[in-house]
Formats: sequence, C-alpha cells, structure tokens
Amino acid sequence: MRSLLEPEPGYFLVELLTTTTPTDEDCVTVTFTDVEIGWVHTRTFAPGTQVVDMLAQMVRAVPFIVTGVLLPPAVPDSAIETWAEDNLIEFHCMSDLRQGSRVPDRTFRGLDLPLRAPHDIDVAIVRVNELWSALADRLNYFMPVKNPVGWRLTPAGERRREYDRPDTPLSRLIASGILCPQQTRELREKSQGLDIAGLTSRIEELKTTLR
Repeated sequence: MRSLLEPEPGYFLVELLTTTTPTDEDCVTVTFTDVEIGWVHTRTFAPGTQVVDMLAQMVRAVPFIVTGVLLPPAVPDSAIETWAEDNLIEFHCMSDLRQGSRVPDRTFRGLDLPLRAPHDIDVAIVRVNELWSALADRLNYFMPVKNPVGWRLTPAGERRREYDRPDTPLSRLIASGILCPQQTRELREKSQGLDIAGLTSRIEELKTTLR
C-alpha cells in the first residue's frame, strides 16, 4: 500500500455537511476531493443512511481506484475500519495529518445549499444530486487547478509557495497513467460530450428549483 505523500491519484479528502430539511430530518452531503489531482465527487444522502454506506457509494462512483480516504476526526468507527480493510482502502483522520500534507488548496465549495423546496425530501435529494453532478463535471472537466510543489525565497527573503502549471483534474488523471485504456477512452468520450455553457445553464436552472 502506497504512502499518503506519493503523488498519485486515489487518496480523497472527505468532507461531511449535515443539512436539516423543512421536515426536521438530517441529510448528509459528502464531498470527496482527490488530494493529488483535485477530482471532486459530491452526493447528498437520505436521512438515516449510515456513514459507511455513504463512503461505499462514493467510492463506487469515482471513475478510478480509491486507495485511501482522509476522514474528519469524529467519523471513523469499527464498521468503517472493517469496510476499509475489506476493500484495501487506507484511511486517516484529519488529526493524523501533519503540516506539509498534500491537502489541495481548492476543495469543493457551495455545500451550504439548503433543501428548502420541493418539500418532498426524495425529490429534493434527486434535484440536489443532479446539481452536484453538474457542478462536479464543470470542475473536473473544465476548471484548471494547480498543486503546491514547494517553497521559494523572494529577493526580500520572504517564503512563498510555488505551484505547478494549472491543469484540469481530468488531464491530471489521464497523465497519471493509472487508468486502463478503456477508462481513458470512456472519460475522453464523456469529456467530448460535455459543453461548459450547457453545464452552467443547467446549474443555474437547478439552483432556482432549490431556493
């Protein structure tokens, strides 16, 4: 099993947000962000869903192998430990991370969107997940990200971060070499079928149904 610091896709920062619905039920929104390439996947789960089941569904939805997850400190339990061991997934808690870890500068934002309408919770969750999907497609396929690669000293002696060349998560994923030819072909075909203007319009349309 590889180290957390090895520069290869597969380790995901996990963020969880609990949202109370108009019927006083708690939905949990989970965001996975790959710490190496910035690939994002977000999903909102129905009330009562166990965290281990959320993690399992998130892992299945990522289009490449998930080798590790970085969880909030209060999340891990015996069920998650068993699931991770059975699926050869390493996990760490946020408190385990030390200064200098490869947590990306840009993680997914916008998780405070309330589930106000429609009031049918099942319909609302479907709408929210359609929104997350469109947002993630725009981020993963069209939005360049940059990774910190070290530090440099300015002429004045100040310590400044240095970054690599901006590139999309998709391009970084393909360049990593971890995909099989079929995976690469499928992702390229999906990319060719996406239109950023259409995605942006769809995102705004979905937002209006959830205000």
